Amino acid sequence: MSASPIPIPRWARWLVGLTALIIVISAGGWAATQWQQPLPPALPTTPPDALALPAVGAWGRIAPQGEVIDLGPPTGMDGVRVEKLLVDEGDAVKAGDVIAVLDTFHRRETALQEAEALEQVAEARLAQAKEGAKPAEIAAQEAMVTRAQAEFENAQVEVERWRPLRAQKIVGPEDFAAKELQRDRFREAVRQAQAQLEALRTVRPVDVALATAEVRRANAAVEHARAELMATKILAPTDGRILRVQARPGQRIGENGVVEMGNTNVMFAIAEVYEADVGRVRVGQAARLRVPSLPEDLHGKVERLGWMVGRKVTLNNDPISDTDARVIEVRIQINAADAPRVAQLSNARVEIRIDVGR
Repeated sequence: MSASPIPIPRWARWLVGLTALIIVISAGGWAATQWQQPLPPALPTTPPDALALPAVGAWGRIAPQGEVIDLGPPTGMDGVRVEKLLVDEGDAVKAGDVIAVLDTFHRRETALQEAEALEQVAEARLAQAKEGAKPAEIAAQEAMVTRAQAEFENAQVEVERWRPLRAQKIVGPEDFAAKELQRDRFREAVRQAQAQLEALRTVRPVDVALATAEVRRANAAVEHARAELMATKILAPTDGRILRVQARPGQRIGENGVVEMGNTNVMFAIAEVYEADVGRVRVGQAARLRVPSLPEDLHGKVERLGWMVGRKVTLNNDPISDTDARVIEVRIQINAADAPRVAQLSNARVEIRIDVGR
C-alpha cells in the first residue's frame, strides 16, 4: 500500500511565487542601471621616457684592468712541467719579469750554445774567403813556379844542344824526341804552377757569396735557438699582481697555465646590462656598486660599452631569475679611492646601479 502525498498549504504556494517575482524584478532593475551607466574614460597615454626609472640596475663582477690573464707556455709545448717558480700569490711584478722557468730550459740552452758555435765557424770561413790564401801558401807556390821555370829552361837548353847533334845524326831521332817531350812537360808544369799561384792570389766572389750565405743561415739558427730558449721562461706581459698560482714546481702545466695575474692598481666592474636597458647607458655616467663582503658601497663611472650581446654569466641568488637573458657588458672604472678595497676581490659578484637620469 503506497503512502499518500502530503498536501501543500495555499499560503506556502503564494509565498514561493512572491519570492520568485521579487528576484526577477530586482535582476531586471540592476541590468537596466548597468546598461545606462557610461564607460570609464580611457587612461591617458604616457610617453616611455616619462615612465623610465632614473637608474639602471645590473649584476656584474669585479675585474682588474685588462681582465685576469692566464700565463702559460706557448702553443705547441704541451706536457711541460714547471722547474722553478719565482713568484707567489700576491706578489707585484713588472713587465718582463720572469714568472717561472720550464723543465725544457737546459735542453734549449744547450741547443743555443751549439748554434752559436756553428755561427762562429761560419763567420771564420767568410773571413777566410774574403782574405784569400795565407801568405805562407802563396810563398810556397811562388817557389814551385820558380823551380818549374828553372827545370823548363834547363830542358830547353838541352834540346837546343841536341839539335845540331840530331842534324849530324850523332843522336837518333828517338832520343831527340824524348828530350823535346821532357821539355814540353816542364813547360806544362810551369803553366799549372803559375795558374795555381794566380788562384791563391785571387778572391773569388762566388766563394765570398757562399760563405756569406752560410753565415746568414747560422745567424737564423741562433735566433731560432734563442727564441726556443726564451719560450722556456714565463714572463709577465704587463705590470700587475699574481692573483693565483695554478702550477707549482714539478707539476705538469694544464689549460689554466702557470699563474693568473692582473693589474689590480686599477679595478673595474663588468656590469651585465639587459639588452633593453643598454640604450639608456652612456659613457661617463656615475655608478654605485655594492659588494656583499664590503660594508660600504663603491663608486665609479661608465668607461666603455660592449659591442656584443651575449648570455648572462653573473647569476644572483634568485632561483627564478632569467639565466638566459640577453645582456651587454658595460665596463665601469672604480674610483681610485675605492679600488684598493676590491684589489683582492677579482671575480667577486657585485650589484650595480647606473645613474641614467637627466
